[in-house]
Amino acid sequence: MFCRNCGSEIQKGEKFCPRCGTPAAAPGADTYGQETGQSAGGWGRAQTENTPETQGAGPNSARGGYQESGVNAEGYQQAGPYAGQLPHRKKKIGKKVIIPVAAVVVVAAAGIGAFAFTQSNFFRSKVSSPEEYYRSVEEAYIEKELDALSNTASRDDLNEISVSIELEDAGVAMLGLTGYISEAETDALGDLEIRMTTGQEDGAAGALVSLYSGDESVISANTVVDEENGDMYLQFPELSESYIQLSPYAETGDFGALLTLSSPPGLSDITDILPKYLDVMLDHAVDVEREDTELTVGDITQDATLLTVTTKGQELKDMAVELMEMMQTDEDLKDLLVELGDYMAAPYPYAEDDGQQFYEEFMDELTITLENAREEDIPDSAALEMEVWVDGDGNIIGRTFTVSDDGDRQEFYRSYMAEKDGAYAYELSFGDISNDDYITLEGDGTKDGKLADGEFRIMYMDEEMAQIQMTDYDVELGEKGYLNGSFLISSDADPDIAGYGLQMDFRSDKDTEEAALSLTSNDVPVATLNLSFASGDSYKPAIPEGETVYDSEDERDMEAYQDEIDLDSLETQMRSNAFLSWIMDNM
Repeated sequence: MFCRNCGSEIQKGEKFCPRCGTPAAAPGADTYGQETGQSAGGWGRAQTENTPETQGAGPNSARGGYQESGVNAEGYQQAGPYAGQLPHRKKKIGKKVIIPVAAVVVVAAAGIGAFAFTQSNFFRSKVSSPEEYYRSVEEAYIEKELDALSNTASRDDLNEISVSIELEDAGVAMLGLTGYISEAETDALGDLEIRMTTGQEDGAAGALVSLYSGDESVISANTVVDEENGDMYLQFPELSESYIQLSPYAETGDFGALLTLSSPPGLSDITDILPKYLDVMLDHAVDVEREDTELTVGDITQDATLLTVTTKGQELKDMAVELMEMMQTDEDLKDLLVELGDYMAAPYPYAEDDGQQFYEEFMDELTITLENAREEDIPDSAALEMEVWVDGDGNIIGRTFTVSDDGDRQEFYRSYMAEKDGAYAYELSFGDISNDDYITLEGDGTKDGKLADGEFRIMYMDEEMAQIQMTDYDVELGEKGYLNGSFLISSDADPDIAGYGLQMDFRSDKDTEEAALSLTSNDVPVATLNLSFASGDSYKPAIPEGETVYDSEDERDMEAYQDEIDLDSLETQMRSNAFLSWIMDNM
């Protein structure tokens, strides 16, 4: 008996092959029969599949016609290194496996596709109710606008400001300075820069304002406010290390808030406050009609879905009452109004009102309005109607507001934006549109990637008041709340200003803002005002401790301060700039 695996001889009675350990065949079994997949005759026929195991040196190799696979020319298996090894068969996957797996894949793919389809604007616009669809596109629009507003508000920390002026030859001529000022002196004007930085540190708020000529500070003023007691101190570092105390002027004013040069308060808070009120308004949008239509602006027509939202009668009253009731108990709104009131009162040290009083007066007026609204009956003929045009991607591209009562209709707002094949047209109108007493900004242009160019007109009652030429406006950054682009404003409405223009170039992102404002005459620059805003922490205001402090109300103190300051040093610094020297000689 021979091993069915390696072909070695197995003695009678042995249960395993002595060479490879393969179990011996049961007594009476044909060792090279059907179990091995070989023919039942003799040693067994080799498989005819051409595999590495059956490939040798050729049909007539140097081994006397035997192939290296251990199969002789007649196809019988031989003993040897490859004896007994059958060629490998490729396993076949049965239909019983393929069909269920394929079915699962198809179902999964269909499910994913169906989910994506249900999330598409096309599906929502056709299948969901008009009310649900309107709410979805409005919420997306609100979220986008609030994100842009949030980005704008987040730049409150732009506390470093620089201002410079460039006077061109046309400006010299316009000011009548030709023959009085040299080119070197006008160039020196361009070297001058006012730099202002603000900050807060350990209970102190302050601002440092400096006039620079190149990289050298000519004169600067350091103002510091003790936020706890309102004492204000002023220092001119180039003149003296001492301070002047200005407390009487700061006792009742929030100069600390002013000196930080923050933007009007509440801009960042609005992004948290507005969603609550907008959500209430959406809850009352229960009457919505939908139709497939087109939006035509100028010469451009775009496919759109029109949603008409009508709020009238009792629904209009309920919405107004709910909004006002929310305002009465809104702590976020209270904080905003108090902060806003303090900000408005800050420049007036002797003003009697503060933020709390401002809030209380606002609430008194709100209470009266709310009581009247609760008592008043609003007929169904009174309605607020809004038309909203939505493009194929779910973006709002048009909106109008109209009020009506007893059949009288008055449209007071309109905004359209149509795009097609890289071209666009725009219109924004507000006022009494129904009676032709309104202002309009309209125009058209092209978009190349994210940049847009265009020409616009400002109209009042069909009369053109001014023109705006826009170049390289970054649409993507604009949607995020950052203004980037160039704008030239001109007007022929008044003969006295015909030919003049204001060129405005803006560059901004989350960390910086830059603006160049140029007065032009027949497209020739006259003078340019450069503004730059950035954030930094190099300035640390500090309440004077150990330094000499003079009381501005004490005559002797002020005489001592005048004796201390070095005016000769200031004049030397000013004379180092040719323009300042010219000013000193001609004033």
